[in-house]
Amino acid sequence: MKKSISTFLLLAFFTATYGQETTITIPEITKATYLKKSKKQKTTAWVFLGVGSLSVLFGSIEVNPNYGESTNTAFLFIGGLVMVGASVSMFTASARNKKRAASVSFGNQLVPQMNNGVMVNHPVHSFHLKIRL
Repeated sequence: MKKSISTFLLLAFFTATYGQETTITIPEITKATYLKKSKKQKTTAWVFLGVGSLSVLFGSIEVNPNYGESTNTAFLFIGGLVMVGASVSMFTASARNKKRAASVSFGNQLVPQMNNGVMVNHPVHSFHLKIRL
């Protein structure tokens, strides 16, 4: 009985491991995808810049020590500077994705082909991606 159960479990394990789908879906990269990504990054950058600026402002204001309150304004100041720095990198990433959207396009390209023994240029649908170095 133990051998049949272990054989059945081993068979079920191998069936499950070899029965998995191996298809990999590659996301479609289009101009709209890059533009959408650029817009989201730009919105995130503006939020980071606003929150970081307010944090730097509130972190630079010191409370009068005569009131007996001890606040840790250095944390706000440094955190605000980090947020402003992150916004700069998000702005550059947004600009880079906007340039990529401009370089991705679809169109027809003329390709020479043999037709009845004569070279003829036939239009072929193509995907253009300009890479600038």
